[in-house]
Amino acid sequence: MMEIQITDDFDPDRSAESGQCFRWQKDDSGTYRIIHKEHFLRIRPMDKNTFAFSCSEEDYRNTWHDYFDFGEDYRFIRERVGKEDDPFLTDACEFGKGIRILRQDPWEMLISFIISQNKNIPAIKKSVELLCEAAGRQRENEGGSYYAFPTS
Repeated sequence: MMEIQITDDFDPDRSAESGQCFRWQKDDSGTYRIIHKEHFLRIRPMDKNTFAFSCSEEDYRNTWHDYFDFGEDYRFIRERVGKEDDPFLTDACEFGKGIRILRQDPWEMLISFIISQNKNIPAIKKSVELLCEAAGRQRENEGGSYYAFPTS
């Protein structure tokens, strides 16, 4: 478990409910279980800007830093939009504050998008999980087992 300080916009709840990911699951303690390709992560907020990541420093650098797009300064982008220049975009930026644009696997995104047609988010999550259980590779970790998204 490693602690990460994130001073830029990051709200796991807002990202999880944004409709762009369907493999995140939150438990009663507020910890998210996240699966990306063959990687597994538990992330738990510790305070406003500190998060516990259940991965090695190398796995964080090689996988999770890019997945969460932490190399991009969202606050800087938001501050560049002037309310006088574009009040609509300013309001949209404020509304989306905390949501990261996740760098997900394109194959998984395509299949999840196809599944999502005419479904609500809980139904999409259930369908994606059933697909992973039916056709994904089973993996083991400290918390039990999970299924990776099937490869193309």
